[in-house]
Formats: sequence, C-alpha cells, structure tokens
Amino acid sequence: MFIQNFLSSFLVSHLKSIWWFLSFLILSYFLASFLLKSCVKKESLKQNLEFLKWLGLIFIANYLDKFFIDSKHIYSKYLFGLNLFLIWMLFNSFLNGLFVNIYLNKIKKQKVNHIFIDLTKLIAFGVLFIIFLKEVINIDPGSILTSSAILTGVIGLSMQDTIGSLISGLLIQIEKPFSLGDWIKVKEFEGRVVEISWRYTKIQTISFDYILIPNNSISRDTLINYSRPLPKIFRAVEIGVDLNIPPVKVKRSILEVLNTVSGIANNPKPRIAILRYENFRIIYRIGYYIYNLEQYRQIQDEVLTSIWYQFKRHNIEVSLPKYIFFRGKEKITDYSEIENLIASSILFKNLSKQALKLLIESSYIKTFNPKDFIIKKGEKDTEMYFIIKGRVEVKDKTTTLSILKQGDFFGEMSLLTGQPRSADVIALDKVECLIVDREGFRMILSQNKQLLENIQEIFEQRQKSFQENKFSETNKENLWKKFKNIFHLL
Repeated sequence: MFIQNFLSSFLVSHLKSIWWFLSFLILSYFLASFLLKSCVKKESLKQNLEFLKWLGLIFIANYLDKFFIDSKHIYSKYLFGLNLFLIWMLFNSFLNGLFVNIYLNKIKKQKVNHIFIDLTKLIAFGVLFIIFLKEVINIDPGSILTSSAILTGVIGLSMQDTIGSLISGLLIQIEKPFSLGDWIKVKEFEGRVVEISWRYTKIQTISFDYILIPNNSISRDTLINYSRPLPKIFRAVEIGVDLNIPPVKVKRSILEVLNTVSGIANNPKPRIAILRYENFRIIYRIGYYIYNLEQYRQIQDEVLTSIWYQFKRHNIEVSLPKYIFFRGKEKITDYSEIENLIASSILFKNLSKQALKLLIESSYIKTFNPKDFIIKKGEKDTEMYFIIKGRVEVKDKTTTLSILKQGDFFGEMSLLTGQPRSADVIALDKVECLIVDREGFRMILSQNKQLLENIQEIFEQRQKSFQENKFSETNKENLWKKFKNIFHLL
C-alpha cells in the first residue's frame, strides 16, 4: 500500500510538472506570435523576425525544463526531442528570413538558388533526425539502413525518374550550364529561366507562359543557352528583293534601318548577307543581336516595317516568289485628285508633289458603309484618315460635335501624340478614306521639315477649338513634347 501510494504521488507530481511545462511553452508561443503580428505590420519583416520567436521559445523551454522537471526523469529525453524540433524551426526561419530575404535578396541582391537552400535544410534535418533517433527513441540509425536495404532497392527502382531528376538538378547547380535569368532552349521549349528546383527547371516563354522541364530531360537533350557567352541574343530574318537592285544599295538601306531601331545592339554589329538566288530575286539574311528575347517580336516587327518604308523611299521593290499571287488592300492608281485634296489640307500644305505621291503610295484606301464606326472613342491607334468621298459624323456619346466631308481629315492627334481617340466617328454615307499610318508619316517627316510648321499650326488650331480654354499652353507644350518623343526629334 505504501509503495502504491508513493508511485501514485510520484506520477501525479511529474505529470503536473509536464503539464505546467507544456502550458507555459504553448502560452509563450501564442504570446510571441501575437506580439509579432500586432507590432510588425510589414509582412516581409515578420518573416525576417520569425526566428526571434523560435529563439525565445528555446530559452523558455530550457528554463522550464530545469524548473519543472528533473534532468534524470524519463520524460526529460522527450523534452530533449522537443528542443530538437525547436532548433529545427529556428534554423529554418533563420535560413528563410535572415539569410535569403535580407542577406541574399537585399544586401547581395542575388537570385536565390533554391536547390542549395533545400539541400542545406535537408542536411540539417537529417542530422537532427539522427540525433532524435539515437537519443530519444534509442534506435541506432545504422541498423535501420542495414535492415531496409531490400526496401531501399525497391523504392529506388520505382522512383528512378524522380531520383534522376534530383541528381540532374544537383549536377546543373555544380556545372552551371545556365543561371536564373538566362534565356535557354530545350527541345522546342524556349524561355527565360525563373526557377531551378530539385525536380524541374521553370522557364517563362515570350508569351508569359510557365513551362516546367524535368531536370533529367535537360541532361539528356540538347540545351541552347542564348545568354552565353554573350549576354545578347542573335536573331535573323530573311527578305527577298528584286534581282535588278544592286546588293550594295540594298545592304546600305537595310543597315540604315538597323542602326535606328531601338533594342538592337551596336556591338556585335548587325550583319547582312546574300543567302541565295531564287525565282528572279535575291534572298538576304538580316542578322542582329538584341538584349532581351521578350522584345523579340516587337523588334522584328519594327525592323520589317521600317525596311518596307525605307525600300519605298529608295525605290527598292520587295520581291515575292513568282508563283505567289498577292492581293492586298485597294491599290491607288489615280493620284491627281487625292493629291489635290491632301495638298489643300493644313497638315500637308506646301509639300512637293513627289512627297505627296510618296505619302499616298505608303497609304491605302478603305471603304465604309453608312452607320459604320470608323473609329471609336478611347481606342489607341496610330492612323489618321483623309475623307476622299462621303460624309462622317463626329460624336461624343449622343452629342454631335461636327460633320466632316470630302477634303477633311480626322484622327491626327492619335497619330501625332499617341493620345486615345477622343470621340466616335461614324459614316453617314458610303465613305472612302485614305488611311495614313505613323510609319508612312515618319518617312515623309524625315524628308520634309515643312511638316513641323504645319503640325505646330495644327496644335494651335486645336487649342482654339477647345471650349473654355481647356487646352492650355502647358498642355500644348506637353503634346509637342509627346510628338517629338514619338518621332525621335531632338
């Protein structure tokens, strides 16, 4: 009876100690989390200071361990295991908060290598787990590995693809065939590397899609790194020119264009070479380096568009294969009437006949039926319209602002300054418009400085036409500045 009472009182007293220990520890955890959440508003700072919470809990746990529980008691080793867990949480929060967020991202401004971070965590977890097995559960880790050799072999065979990706990911980090931010191509997949993990490499395409490529696939297949050895990416386009045009003239014209297109590197210099002769034409290969593959399509569009206008300026014909029949927009054959209409406008007055003809040749005619919306308010565009036949109504919601007829023009502010359309324009009759785009206008502007005076006059007229002087002198200057920026004028 005495022994039974002694054991009962002994067990009750120690269970009370453990209960008090866990209660104080849990209370400390929630108190630290509450203080961190209440006092620190910035989310990134909370993550950086998270390790302080776990450090405090370790000190509290060790203090309570000595205060409530005897070090020789059977439960002390389980409390030692709890300390191992707290040490793991402290290490994990230190690695994510201080090392990654502060040291790597903010101080060193380096991109995070997730594989080495995960590898460090894995090694630390493995060491703490081995200590836990040996000191808390009294299991020798070596005996587990020996007894489970067959099971390990079965698991290895069933997960060989996953393990292959893990090993390939580690080799990628050691050999470094590419880094975060590099532009690569694997098979048909092409994009910028945004993440390298154990199992896969994530790339972002020029269409802003994410593609996950298994690391073992990268190790097996051919890899192209566009960012090495030069941090510039080579692109090339082909264009056919009439066989009778001297190659020297063609190459000089193309080179003038490439020297003005933004986004093309000056070093290494662009290269233009004859690729082959084909169907009464010469095929030229135009090669150039760009800084960012994300801008590839935009730069290629600008190159090909500018070449068309450059060829038009120098009377160079872009030649198509003789067996291809091209039917484009309505071709202009009678220039005289249209020239007279344009020459009488305030925008193109005092221009030579040659300049007017070149402008018309680089533009096109489009026909609109009654009630068709020619332009809509709020749209962003780079074209202006000359009315050759018919009438149009300029409306703002339900209010008619004006009626325009043959010889009038509209949409010039979008072409000149990039402003969105300020009103709807609707065809009242069957309307024919000559549509001038920005590149055609740029070509005429580069050869006719008289246009600058005409444009200033247009801005002054627009200033007077606004009600209640809403178009102030400051706004006029802003529009003139936008115009100069768009057309690259000093």
